[in-house]
Amino acid sequence: MIILIDSNYLCYYHSFRSPLSYEGQQVGIIFGFMQSLLALSKVFDTNRFVFAWDSRRSLRRVWLPTYKESRRGEKSAEEMLKEIESFRQFAALRTEVLPQFGFQNVFLKPGYEADDIIASVCRDNPEEEIAIVSSDNDLYQCISSFHFMYDVKKKAVYHRLNFMREWGIEPEDWAKVKSIAGCPGDNVPGVDGIGNKTAIKYLKGELSEKSKAFQKIEQGKREGKVSEAQSLVELPFAGTGNFFIEKTEVFDVKDFLDICDKYGFKSFIAQLPTWQDYFGMKGRR
Repeated sequence: MIILIDSNYLCYYHSFRSPLSYEGQQVGIIFGFMQSLLALSKVFDTNRFVFAWDSRRSLRRVWLPTYKESRRGEKSAEEMLKEIESFRQFAALRTEVLPQFGFQNVFLKPGYEADDIIASVCRDNPEEEIAIVSSDNDLYQCISSFHFMYDVKKKAVYHRLNFMREWGIEPEDWAKVKSIAGCPGDNVPGVDGIGNKTAIKYLKGELSEKSKAFQKIEQGKREGKVSEAQSLVELPFAGTGNFFIEKTEVFDVKDFLDICDKYGFKSFIAQLPTWQDYFGMKGRR
């Protein structure tokens, strides 16, 4: 089994929790992220992790300059400083902490999002059991009989059957829904006045051909709105490529303790036997 982490999501989740500092630097995101790794390892009884990260640059903005524009609004000086500090911890996790811990499957591709990497890994491992750690509903399209989502905040699993009970379609059709309804959170326009539920009715053949909604969707298809949206919401985005999953990873006690000493994580040191047990760490204290 693989735990496939939307790493930016997990970092943002911990950025809003209690701040933690050590020797004048904020370390709360790093601490929370590592704490989640142990918790997830306990929940799913595995230490096989794959980490997917967002690139700061997005190729989707070449197609749609307003993509995610609402998230890039004006920020106060305080908000900008907090964001800079958060990104410093994101980078430290990706380039230093996780590799030093022993994780080899840490992926970022310039121009692409964590969603693209996650979708690529799921596509290339169709019969591998995968827990996708994220709350992003764009990733619903990756759910299958073998792949499910896990929300760390709710501590809830979202399986294929959960999705089908809620939406009445297969997860693989979710991108078609978003192509028609659009994705307001990402500023991806769909057909005006059409939401997810109406889009689903259209896809299931439940809309009258004489209805305004049906005619709007048909017009949107003729004008290319639906196909344009689909190119942005369907995962993975064109050109994402493939990601080889390294199956052999070595976790060493000394490396773990070095991380804990650097960031002042005394509580993790006190829990060393638990970390050793779940991650099969080699060596001695």
